[in-house]
Amino acid sequence: MSAQNDSSQGHSQHPYEDVRVERIETMRAEGFDPYESGFKRTHTSEEIHQKYTHLELDEVTTDVVNVGGRVLSIRNKGLFMTLVDGAGSIQVSFHPTWTPEQVIALREHVRRGDYIGVQGIVRRTKRGEITVNGTSIHMLCSAMTALPETYSGFEDPDVRYRARHLDWIVNDDSVARMRLRSKIIAETRSFMWSNAFLEVETPILQPIYGGAAADPFTTHHNALHADMFLRIAPELYLKRMLVGGVSERLFEIGRVFRNEGLSTRHNPEFTMMEAYAAYWDLQDVMKLVENLFQTLATNLHGSMKFDYEGKELDFSTFTTLSMPEAVKKYTGVDFLPMDETEARAAAKKLKLPETEKASWGGCLQAAFEELVEKELFQPTFITHFPIEISPFARSMPQDARLVDRFELFVNGWELANAYNELNEPIEQRSRMMDQLRLGETREIDEAFLSAMDIGMPPAGGLGIGMDRLIMVLTGATTIRDVLAFPALRHSNK
Repeated sequence: MSAQNDSSQGHSQHPYEDVRVERIETMRAEGFDPYESGFKRTHTSEEIHQKYTHLELDEVTTDVVNVGGRVLSIRNKGLFMTLVDGAGSIQVSFHPTWTPEQVIALREHVRRGDYIGVQGIVRRTKRGEITVNGTSIHMLCSAMTALPETYSGFEDPDVRYRARHLDWIVNDDSVARMRLRSKIIAETRSFMWSNAFLEVETPILQPIYGGAAADPFTTHHNALHADMFLRIAPELYLKRMLVGGVSERLFEIGRVFRNEGLSTRHNPEFTMMEAYAAYWDLQDVMKLVENLFQTLATNLHGSMKFDYEGKELDFSTFTTLSMPEAVKKYTGVDFLPMDETEARAAAKKLKLPETEKASWGGCLQAAFEELVEKELFQPTFITHFPIEISPFARSMPQDARLVDRFELFVNGWELANAYNELNEPIEQRSRMMDQLRLGETREIDEAFLSAMDIGMPPAGGLGIGMDRLIMVLTGATTIRDVLAFPALRHSNK
């Protein structure tokens, strides 16, 4: 049914303003196509500005160009419009002196939000603005919904995240952050290639989930008549590739999924890079991480030092502390000489929650998470983790309660996690059985353990939360700002 035939119902079947529907009908009645196709641009806005930067004030060329984009503003009753494209913005102008009457008639129908193509002559105005004097207009897409007013902003976070396309149209910062995200991920990939790492892909749908302690998302494969899980980590598949000799250095950048809560630092799907290098140890991985972070900071900010929330982050220096050392430094409590009973008593004195029945390592971890993490603003490697929370890391010969592992903290956030990977098959099976007994996994991955039985070379493994890294590098305070479409609670509106 056409909009004209539906006029008696006030266009109630359409979620559009009646005035917008009427505009489409009027344009068609006047012989204009509101959704014209076939317009070819000759230049982007950026190319116009670069090519004609030499023009003097009020200088007019004879060069005819085609530009196109979304109309972001209309001024002086349509005399001037600003078009935005993927490269920037360009001013166009329509005046009876150079614009035919028929074109002026179509100009009257143009509204903010429309996509138009404009052919015209390039000039610089008396005020210095590079402008295209329009001699023709092509209506490429008539917008059915009005844009938010740019002068008043588009600041309500809930509205911004639910209508992300509008956020990008009116908030330049949001667009810039999306482009920086792409740049950071691309440069990370390039950095890994330059260090002889092979990029690979592993399954997102997995019959058995593993590689981290997290709740999975569950789905069902109809043809296989089997439940499947969205991966919580690619670790166990990457190690199988290491066993198989696909490469002695390999990495993957991709989405992982954890069926857990939302916060400023947590989204149920997020981007992770995992990497494994045969014959590397934790010190080798530390050097790689330092070099990567310094490279990204320098390429993005021109320096290893940059501002985050009014404070200077310095990626030129990375501090290293063991977890027991860090807890002692910030709480005054030394857990190393304690047994389990003494550790619980110390945890109680520190008023740590849910540590009445915790192990020695559980008490140490609780003290670190509750009282130390928030203090680690500058880049800090925390090493020597409790074995209870590190089922895939190699034990430390000098203290069997601890493992060769580090996490890198910046701004109080964990950005990277690395192990000296456990490659003892019997010990690995025992650790995974412990996970099963504790309810941290539902099933033992026998395919992974079978690969371990074949033999995996000694290796250093690394995981980096790309979203949090991007937050730090771009000055974002919530993970939602660096994700195109973050997970949101259902709106009642």
